[in-house]
Amino acid sequence: MTVAYGASSLAGFYDSIGTSARIQFTNVVAGKWQPCNPVLELRVDRIVNPIPMYARAVRERKIPMTGAPVGFDLMVGDWVAPDGKGKTGDLLFTCVKKTNGVVLTDPGKIERQLLDNTLAISFSNEEDGIQSVSATGSGLRLPREAPTNGYSPKLIKRDFDTTTNVVVIISETKVVRHSDFSRDTNYFFRVRTKTGDKGNITNALYGKIYGDFNANFRDGRIGFTYYLNPEPNSRNMEYDLKQNLFTNLPPLEQFSAP
Repeated sequence: MTVAYGASSLAGFYDSIGTSARIQFTNVVAGKWQPCNPVLELRVDRIVNPIPMYARAVRERKIPMTGAPVGFDLMVGDWVAPDGKGKTGDLLFTCVKKTNGVVLTDPGKIERQLLDNTLAISFSNEEDGIQSVSATGSGLRLPREAPTNGYSPKLIKRDFDTTTNVVVIISETKVVRHSDFSRDTNYFFRVRTKTGDKGNITNALYGKIYGDFNANFRDGRIGFTYYLNPEPNSRNMEYDLKQNLFTNLPPLEQFSAP
């Protein structure tokens, strides 16, 4: 049995709402499920040092081209020129759409293409990168600080079809969709990284992404929700909801979570 839970209005703490707690009831005694009146632990995070950040929910943004990397400026919230108003390619998106042939699905003899689409996220600097992270289960979804290492230079998300033969009355070809995208995935990232003579990082910007990237391969569009700390070398990921450095955001691109 899954139980919804929540906590709010605790001075100095973030609200916490979720549905991940589970209770395994074993039997019924005197008309009551056992265990009766169970106690569940709920994690809430203290508000420590919220800071201004660039916070934006990019929705169904059209990718200017496919098959080649296109830069996205996180401080501007747009593609780099000439495709947008951006100047720095913090994230490089490469969308590739292709097919692995056509199959006939019986008994209708319906022709169907086998799709094999990929979205690659890469970076402009050698020490830039991204890494996935699990949610904490509290109102502050991710850890309070971004890590210092563990960043990968590229992330590839794939959405593709395979086939299998199914025998009901007659043989039938079934197309099975596979996807690397998951709404439960979150990320930390590092961009605009500069290094010294010995390869040590001297300057970098850190940020986080809530949820996975969303790719609409049919229309060539992407979406993702990100936060960028503009202070060089600061790994603080605690966002002040009242200090979004983006102003006049469209309603659909506003996002109110720490």
